[in-house]
Amino acid sequence: MHTTTFKLAALLFLFLLLRTLTMKLFLPLLTLLSTFDVDTYSAPMTRKEDINPYPDKPRLVFRKDGTFKITIFSDQHFGENPWDSWGPEHDASSINLMKTVLADEKPDYVSTVPSGDMITGENTFKENATKLIDQIVAPLNTLKIPFSTTQGNHDNQNNITHLDIIKREQAQAPLSYTRTSPPGVGGDKDDSDGDGVSRHGPGNCWVPIYQTQDAPSPSLILWFFDSRGGFIDTNPWHPVPQDSASNGLKGADDWVHESVAGWIESEVGRMDAAWGAADAQGDGKGRAALAFVHIPPHFAIDLQKNIDSGKEPGLNGAYAPVFVSPNLFYSYLLHFSAPASHPPIMVLHPTMYYPADQLGSGSAQASNPSTIGKDGSFWNALTGKVKNLKGVISGHDHGNEWCAREPTKKVIFCFDKHGGYGGYTQDGWGFGVRNLVFKSPKPDTEVDTWIRIEGGEEKARIVLGPDYN
Repeated sequence: MHTTTFKLAALLFLFLLLRTLTMKLFLPLLTLLSTFDVDTYSAPMTRKEDINPYPDKPRLVFRKDGTFKITIFSDQHFGENPWDSWGPEHDASSINLMKTVLADEKPDYVSTVPSGDMITGENTFKENATKLIDQIVAPLNTLKIPFSTTQGNHDNQNNITHLDIIKREQAQAPLSYTRTSPPGVGGDKDDSDGDGVSRHGPGNCWVPIYQTQDAPSPSLILWFFDSRGGFIDTNPWHPVPQDSASNGLKGADDWVHESVAGWIESEVGRMDAAWGAADAQGDGKGRAALAFVHIPPHFAIDLQKNIDSGKEPGLNGAYAPVFVSPNLFYSYLLHFSAPASHPPIMVLHPTMYYPADQLGSGSAQASNPSTIGKDGSFWNALTGKVKNLKGVISGHDHGNEWCAREPTKKVIFCFDKHGGYGGYTQDGWGFGVRNLVFKSPKPDTEVDTWIRIEGGEEKARIVLGPDYN
């Protein structure tokens, strides 16, 4: 009896002791927590997913005056004929052009360096092909300018692939924002080394631009797409696109792969969930977009037929008069330098006018009669899912620098400016860049754009907005 009573008394004592200690130790803490606002305390628990793909890179922001400037170098074609003196001389001239323009224009972002065809891959060797990237990105590294690249058809050749270029760029340029597509996006299943990442079409990514360093969501998304093209382990002198079964040659498809359409839809869904809808109304809501792809979508062929130089200024290669010598060899020389835009012709008269860069088979995505429409999935997803799309920018066709509105989707399409001394050209075309300036971080902002020639001349200045043509 006494033993039981003692045990009960001991348990009661321990209970009272623990309660006293608990109140003395934790009551101040509970009192302190009670002073916090409920929303402040619960915010970390309800915070939306941060999908910024660059947690380890500087956040890209608009200037204090609310503008954001992009400078585009396109089709530089480094590495042409390294065994001749003129090849390295062209590369040196292209670097000087970059240095001059970057010093004058002082862009916030260089997009893209260049817009495809960074390298004339058919002239490179396996041991030095990607080292040309070091030369291209050096001026940007020196000035610490962030940038992204799209890849072109000349960047897929026997000794180099788009994936090779991206990996080298990422290794050599700390401020490169170029990324590869997720596995299974950008190419066919057999176009990888086993990890699912496409070798010839991996350059599909997006880059967020914020109004300020502490803004909760971006005001602008830059989209980059890989239009592939070129060759896969084949004779580099055969014109593209080429049926893989013909003469043992294997040409890479020259359009953005169909898998990218689903990826666009998925990424837009993630953005909307994390940041709200791109077309949302209200202060601090919504976001604009701009897209880059090297080979222009197929509809550009029809656009060129109706260009009005008074309303849509800029060099239009379809109607540029060019003197052609009455020499059959010269005609074929033009053809092999740019087969898509210079079909071989028999010149029977000492003077004639020749369409300098008229769009046709090989000069736009899926423009071969057997592939027409293959870029439709990409184009429909881009224009249907990406809201506030200010424009789509392409290179590839060196003799064009105009902008026009596509009549079906109502999206403005623009050509870049031939930005390097490599690749085909004509007297009078010149070399330079396209500049774009977003006037504000608001999603309905207009965008100033113009062509800047190497020597400083400006031309074809327009405003990308609802009133443009």
